[in-house]
Amino acid sequence: MKICPECGAQLQDAVKFCTKCGCSVAQHETEKGAFCPECGARVEAGTLFCPECGCRLDAVRAEETAAEAGGAGGIGDLADIESGIDALLEKQEEEEALFQQKFAKARSLCIRGKYSEAEAVCNEMTDERPEDPRGYIGLIRVASKNYTLLEGAAIEGQIRVAAQILKDEQFGGADEEYAAYERRRAEHAAALREEERRRKEAEERAKKAEEERLRLLDKQKREAEEAERRRKAEQEKKEREQREKERLEARNRRVTAARKTIEECTAKIGDIQKELYELSKEKEKIQPDYEAKKAAYEEKTEKRKKKSDGFDRWGMRVSFITAGVVMLVFALVFALSSVLDSWHTALKVIFIVIGTPVAGVVAAFLGAFVSGITEAIAVGDTKESIKDPAYEEVREKYDGIVGKESALKGKIDSLTEEIKRAKTELG
Repeated sequence: MKICPECGAQLQDAVKFCTKCGCSVAQHETEKGAFCPECGARVEAGTLFCPECGCRLDAVRAEETAAEAGGAGGIGDLADIESGIDALLEKQEEEEALFQQKFAKARSLCIRGKYSEAEAVCNEMTDERPEDPRGYIGLIRVASKNYTLLEGAAIEGQIRVAAQILKDEQFGGADEEYAAYERRRAEHAAALREEERRRKEAEERAKKAEEERLRLLDKQKREAEEAERRRKAEQEKKEREQREKERLEARNRRVTAARKTIEECTAKIGDIQKELYELSKEKEKIQPDYEAKKAAYEEKTEKRKKKSDGFDRWGMRVSFITAGVVMLVFALVFALSSVLDSWHTALKVIFIVIGTPVAGVVAAFLGAFVSGITEAIAVGDTKESIKDPAYEEVREKYDGIVGKESALKGKIDSLTEEIKRAKTELG
């Protein structure tokens, strides 16, 4: 009996291929040595005895060599080989059919939206046949929700895993639906790239347009600021020219007014001086008569003043004496009056206190009256009696001339001040 080096199945001695897995037993015996026909232990090539059971191996190799050379046992060995190959092919077909059924089941589950169950079936397929792309395609179908999603981290992850394990040509052509999905993804990616390119171009155009707009705005702003600056400068220049013009016009008006004022004031001063000259001539005419009559009037006034001053001293004395006499008489009369005997003492005192000052006031008025009469008799002349109508007339005329002269001189002074101010305006 032989042992399959791949799956460990027991085989007939003449079988060259494993009837279970199809492995070439003869090739393994040539490359890696042989198996002991008694115990199945692996022995190195060229070994004469099995190290496990001690079976002689050179006789077995001689029989195998004769069979391979077409000896008496060649026909039997060939029949065994054909039956092993048929059995292996049949088993492979069955396994392929089961694997295809799992692939179809996973597809059906994805169509019905049972993605977790479909993922479990696909994981079983990848574990069973890690080299077959259909299990990975199923996982991609699950991640893409039955090829309805073209983007996603799970999809990209499954594609990367499958691409690392499998070759691109095996992976890409393993399933028509996946091939169509790959085309759609490629088209979608191209569309995204195109969209991104267009977006970037649009952003670039927008950026350039914005930069151009900002540049134009800045240019317009600078131009507007420059125009505003020129306008303000022109406006300020016009305002300065207008102010200078107004200043010159005002200056000319002031100069004209000053000259006119000087002329008018000079003319008025001339007229006033003429009038003063006429008044001085008139004043010279009446001045001797005025001074003579004034001297006579002042002499009379002085004489009367001396008489009045002398009598004023005696008049005061007479007034006080009269008041004292009256008060004394009042007191004596009050004291000697029998009518008042019946009065209470307090009432008498009150009457004396009040009546005595009243009697004094009456006595003072009486004394002043007596003094006035006495002065009139003693002095003789009154203020009215010593007045001279001729003197009053000439004095009034003289005072009028003096007043006019003073007023006219004041006008001259005022006009002179105006002339000075006008000359100041002229500079």
